[in-house]
Amino acid sequence: MAHTPQSKQVELNSKYFLTVGAFVVFVLVFFIGLLAGNELTIVLRNAAISAVIGAILTKICLHIIESNIEKTRNERERIFLKDHKPDASEEILKLARETSNRSTEPEKTA
Repeated sequence: MAHTPQSKQVELNSKYFLTVGAFVVFVLVFFIGLLAGNELTIVLRNAAISAVIGAILTKICLHIIESNIEKTRNERERIFLKDHKPDASEEILKLARETSNRSTEPEKTA
């Protein structure tokens, strides 16, 4: 994955969801274990193992959601370009090249 500002933002969001997912699972298993009357050491062990599993499942679910959003976005863009202007893709490529050229050129200071 190229490190653009947008991909960096997605990476940060992934870490956030991973942490939140693990924490939520840990808290749920911890309190359920206490309510069941288990010993504290067993409850903590079960909660820690469940937190790792919860983090992995959260990451998998987030990946599925992100890929579906990307597929939907690409499909909508393809439909929009097909319906509105047949040569719009060439204009988009031209604008993208111009924008990337502007961002790579060093700024001139007087």
